[in-house]
Amino acid sequence: MNSTDIKRLNEELTMALNEMAQIGHSFNGNHKVQVMSGDHIAYYLKDNKILYKFKRPAKCPKSLSDIKELEDFKSPECTDKELNILVSWFSEDYVTLKGKTIKGETNFERLDDEFEAQNAVINQKTQAVDEATKNMKETNLKELKELIYPMKEMSMAWVDQKSNRCCWVENITGHSNDYFKYLDSFSFYKADYIARISLREPKYLEHINSDGKKEWKLNNSEKKELVELMNSPSGTHPNLTKWQDTLIQYNMDNFFIQPLETINKTFDKEKYPNAYDIDYPMPNYLELK
Repeated sequence: MNSTDIKRLNEELTMALNEMAQIGHSFNGNHKVQVMSGDHIAYYLKDNKILYKFKRPAKCPKSLSDIKELEDFKSPECTDKELNILVSWFSEDYVTLKGKTIKGETNFERLDDEFEAQNAVINQKTQAVDEATKNMKETNLKELKELIYPMKEMSMAWVDQKSNRCCWVENITGHSNDYFKYLDSFSFYKADYIARISLREPKYLEHINSDGKKEWKLNNSEKKELVELMNSPSGTHPNLTKWQDTLIQYNMDNFFIQPLETINKTFDKEKYPNAYDIDYPMPNYLELK
């Protein structure tokens, strides 16, 4: 097991964690359930307005009391009628994206199977990373620390394989400036160049830990590409942009604010005054300097 293998394993684990948060199903015209974390599920309208957040059920909810026992958050608009729609959906036969009904498999079973399958992938990749790092010789501890840095200090906000770009945010607080890292590859480990850019103004920040990469000063066409990517549709959240993905990930990693809490502006702004509103305007990165 060499450094290249550990880089690959770390990246596979990051992608698996991101994929877990994309498990979800739409139904009944404008409703959706989506995994928020390993043990929580969100129920919201198609316009991203959250209705209900609840703990992952151990068995299929059959009644209002069953689903209410799992409550973690409930919006004022979430009526018993809305919760009954959710309860009924869990017991209905699963319907594929192409409209085919799978008899004998309920929506609860499908969601539970998807979660378990992805959780198994995460556990497998976590174990692989652990075993690989344990096998590193003591003489390579400095190299090991550099290899696991991205997994310990950052999270991916978005990736765009078509343009071969990705964006990461720091998941530690205490910095004097909020920023994101923009790389010249869809893979953090394969990137040669990295730019550390302020979230609040069109300004580069000194990249103290270069992660072995060259500092990237974008030319005019690259600045234009960054703006176009940030304004392009999110691959995770309907009706949002990659810029908003960046704000969502920053809030989650720095303040443990769940994505739908940022989207629906339900987080405590007095408690988290430095968290970003979902409508926070993107600086004009065409003027980046």
